[in-house]
Parts: sequence; C-alpha cells; structure tokens
Amino acid sequence: MNVPTPAPHQQTTGQQPSRAWDAFSAPRFQTIKFLGRGGQGFVQLAYDNLHKQSVAIKYIDRGWSRGFYKYVLRETLNHQQLSLCKHPHIVEFHEVFLTPSYLAVVMEYVNGTNLQHYLEAAGGKLPEDVARFIFQQLVIAVDFCHKKGKVNRDIKLANILLQEGHLPLVKLCDFGFSKDKFDDSEPQTQIGTALFTAPEIFTNQVYDAEAADVWSCGVVLFVMLFGCHPFLSMEDTQQRKHAQVSGRVCSDWGLVPTVELYPQAMDLVHHILVSAPSQRCKLPAIMAHPWFQDKLPPGALLLNAAYLSMEHPVGEYVRGRGEIDFG
Repeated sequence: MNVPTPAPHQQTTGQQPSRAWDAFSAPRFQTIKFLGRGGQGFVQLAYDNLHKQSVAIKYIDRGWSRGFYKYVLRETLNHQQLSLCKHPHIVEFHEVFLTPSYLAVVMEYVNGTNLQHYLEAAGGKLPEDVARFIFQQLVIAVDFCHKKGKVNRDIKLANILLQEGHLPLVKLCDFGFSKDKFDDSEPQTQIGTALFTAPEIFTNQVYDAEAADVWSCGVVLFVMLFGCHPFLSMEDTQQRKHAQVSGRVCSDWGLVPTVELYPQAMDLVHHILVSAPSQRCKLPAIMAHPWFQDKLPPGALLLNAAYLSMEHPVGEYVRGRGEIDFG
C-alpha cells in the first residue's frame, strides 16, 4: 500500500500508467502533476475545484484480488476515523471515489517531502536536535493512533511526510496495513517493510501490534542519527529476519562504536530495540525518557488529550493556543 513520493520540485520521469487517463475525467479535480507510484498504484497532485485546494489522490488499480481489497477497506476506514479530529501530525483523509479502472483516495497534500528524501538531502543523517524534533512528533502521532485504537504496522521513512517550514512538521501517512485493535481478529500477518519490522512479526504467531509500531519508531530514530539501519551488517533479507527472530539484535548492529556519540539517545534506542515485546519500552516510557523530554515544545504532551477530547477540533489549534510551535 505504500506509494512513495519524490523529493519536492523533482519531476518524475517515465511513462504514466497506460490506463491512468480515465482517472482524470472528473471535472472536479484538475491534475497538476504525477507525484509517484508504488506496487498497487500511483499518486497525483490535483486541484479540487469544489473546495479550492490542492489535494493528493492515490489511484489504486481495481484489478487486484478480493483479498487485497481488505487492506484497501481497512486503509479507508482507519484513515477516515483518524482524520475526524484533524490531528496536525496525521495526513487528513478527504474522500474516496471510483473510476472505471481505479479506486481513488483523496487526501491532504503535504507540500514538502518524506523523511527518506529529507535524509538523502541532508547527507544520510541528521543533527541530534533535528532527529529528536522529528522523533518527538512521530511518537506523538503514533500515540494518538494507538489511543484511537489504530495500529499502523508499516512505519518507515517513506511513510513519514515532512511539511515545509522553518522546522519540519511531521505528517504520518499511508494506513494500508493499519488495523483496528478492537476488531475480532488478533494480528499475526507478516506485513510491513523488513528493515523496519519487529522480530516477532516473522514468527507467524499472534503479536502485540502496538509494540511492533514502537520497534519501527526505534529503527527510524537509529537511521536518523547514524545514517544506516541497525542491521547494516546483514545484507540478505532472510538472514536479517533470522537474526531478528533468534534475538541476536544488539550483537548484529553494525554501528557499535557510535554508542559513544549520543549516550542518552542510545540508551533510549536500546530500550526500544528489545527482541522480547513484553520487555520493550512502551510509548509513555519513551515520552518520559530524558532524551525525549529535552527541548520538547511546551504543551506537546497535552496535544493528544486535547484533540481526543474535542469533538470537532479546529485545524489551527496548535498555533491558535500558542502552546506548541512545530514550525
């Protein structure tokens, strides 16, 4: 379900999908440019003539199997429910419609880039304060999702959008592998992206999806600080999966000497990247950690409670109240 977007102002090259043109016939949406594509479809930047705003439209090929569409339905329902509060760190879902060849999901357009391209433009890694600022927002976004009963199960660099500004504003996107914690089935499907996936997901056993999201956040933090993945020494995906399942996490890290660079940050990472989910640091403990608390914007930890308590929060709540300035 991931459809990556290119870096801002970067023109995507190559042919557009051969059957794409029937997706653009609705006069309400005026196509501006092709943003990117993934395994199940592509994304267009368009102008919504009804609401007078730019939007991103993800077109998903309708030729996929019935089993695939359960993920499409989950994405639509979960993303819609998460958008009701208009949380500043969640890409807003607008609506969904059908064309002869595609299911189209209309959502907020984030004028910026994703974390993967942001890291590439920065030379592969970020200064500690910038990494912390992005991580703080990511954790607050994931905490909001969990409090709403939704687990993401595919947190990675490409699914973390950064809105342009003096400081990057995090927007969590792509809920294609998301799941409602309160439905009848327990999570045990092997999904997600291997480099960011928690080891228990590879066991074919029921797992704690909230703890799996926490693991993914820890990998994101590690990559931002050091410019590579914790399992850099293992190039083969199956070898990496085996190492995760067998619990050889810390011993297989490729950056042991870097522990000395950011001692407090690495203390937090070591508490997150724990193979046993029951011993893994939980979100409240992460938010209480001294490294996370350092330079935390005033009122940031009150944000989720405020949005959850407001039936129809206004979009400018953060800046209007003056409690938090995320740039």
